[in-house]
Amino acid sequence: MDFTKLAEQIKTVGFENYLGRYVPTKTRDKLLEMNAYDIEKLYNKIFPGIVNAEGETEWDMMWLYYRAAWYDLFTELDLPLDMNIYEIATGDTICVPQALDIYSAGHGKYVTLNLNKELSLSFTTKTKDMAIYIRLIEDNGTNILNYYDDGTFNVVAFQHAINDIVQTIVSDAVGIDTLNTNWWETEPQMLRAVYSSFKEGKLKGIAYDPFINIIKVCYKSLKNGGYMIFNNFTRRANYEELGYSSKFHSNYINMARDWIAEANLGLEEIEIDGYDKKWWMVLRK
Repeated sequence: MDFTKLAEQIKTVGFENYLGRYVPTKTRDKLLEMNAYDIEKLYNKIFPGIVNAEGETEWDMMWLYYRAAWYDLFTELDLPLDMNIYEIATGDTICVPQALDIYSAGHGKYVTLNLNKELSLSFTTKTKDMAIYIRLIEDNGTNILNYYDDGTFNVVAFQHAINDIVQTIVSDAVGIDTLNTNWWETEPQMLRAVYSSFKEGKLKGIAYDPFINIIKVCYKSLKNGGYMIFNNFTRRANYEELGYSSKFHSNYINMARDWIAEANLGLEEIEIDGYDKKWWMVLRK
C-alpha cells in the first residue's frame, strides 16, 4: 500500500471509525491536524521497509500503516467478511487481527499458534476486547492441521514472520531456548546465530527443509483460491552493533520467494499495485 493512498484514507471522514480505531489518541489527533501531503512526507521519512522511526508517535504510525495495508489487501482480494485467517509466528503483534476486526465488522475468525508463554499472554491481553472470534493455541505452528481440516483458511498471514521462523529454526539447531525465555532479551543471540550460519554458508542447509515444511502445512490449510501473505521490515537502528546485518534482514522476502519457488508447491505470486515486492509477497493457492 503506497503512502499517497494511506494519507488520503487518513483524511477521509470515516477514518476515526475504522482505520483510526486502534490509533492512540495523541497520534490520531496529530494525524488529523496534518494535511495529506505532510502525512505522506512523514511516512516517506520513517518507512517503508527500513524503519527510521523516532519516538512513540512514529511507531504508532508504522503500525497504522500495517493495519491499513492488511485492510486494503482484504479489500483488493475481495475476501468474505466471515473469512478465516491463520497467522503464523504472531508473537504479540496484533495488526492482522485488528485489520480483520475492522474489515469484517466482527464476523471474521482468527487463529494463531504460539509456544512462548510471555508473548501469548501479551497477545491475549491486547486482543481481549475485539469483536472477532480469536483462538490462540499453545502449540507449534506446524501442528495447525491437528486442530483444523485441510482447506479451512482464506488467508495464512506472515506479518513480519519469516525472520521469526528462521530465527527459531536456527536457534533450535544450536540449542537456544525460545520457549521459556523473554523473546526480546534472547533475540540478539538468535540474530547472531542466524547471521553466523548465513556467513558460513550453512543457513539454507539448516533452515530450508523446516521452512518449506511449514509452507507445505500452510498450503494444506488454505482453501483453493486462498492466499499466503508475507511482509518484512528492518529496524535500522542497532542491527550492526548487535553483530547482525540490516542488508541480510532486508532480503528475507526475496530469500523466501526463492526457496518457495524452488520447492515448486504450485503457489502463484500475485502482484498488487502499491505493494513493493521487496517487502511484500502475496501467493495464491
